Amino acid sequence: MNEDFLESLQKNLTPLDEERKTRLIDYYKILLRFNKVVHLTSKTETDLAIMRNIYDAAVLHVFLPEIEELVDLGAGAGFAGVVMKILRPDLRVFLVERNVKKSSFLSLAIKELKMEEAIVLTKDWADLKLSADVGVSKASCGLENLVVLMPNFLKEDGILVHYSTSQKKCLRPDNFYQYYSPYAKKPQYLCVFRNRESQ
Repeated sequence: MNEDFLESLQKNLTPLDEERKTRLIDYYKILLRFNKVVHLTSKTETDLAIMRNIYDAAVLHVFLPEIEELVDLGAGAGFAGVVMKILRPDLRVFLVERNVKKSSFLSLAIKELKMEEAIVLTKDWADLKLSADVGVSKASCGLENLVVLMPNFLKEDGILVHYSTSQKKCLRPDNFYQYYSPYAKKPQYLCVFRNRESQ
């Protein structure tokens, strides 16, 4: 991660104090260290893939209002949850990842980053019993199932935010937002679904 990347984050998305810069760099180094073993992101152009994912995760910080709890669904390397926790230290984050290798990585990463109130759950989405303000999904599969399962992990009137490369892939969202990333040739989308039921 170079200084140009951090400057791009600051210019386009969010101010970064020295502590947040340091934690982002530490997270980046942890990802590089474990990527070959756990396959967290692309094995080719790993550096670029990590910066792209961190940038996308930081978009959430701009988009979301003040919230107390966020659940990162199919967390994988933890980009959405970990980056949001770095940018908003008071946020309570649940990192849901059923792959044992990846959930073990997440546990190690939050320990190394000394993060409090960052909880790793090695569970399937269907088994969740949470009441978060926001759920985040980046996986291209299972969106329809996630929308049905929203009452399992969101409070009433909470929102599910799904990343997509196409508005058409968003099913029927309550809202959607377009943003531009320096790491993508086309516009990117945040598709928003509101939970209207309680558990």
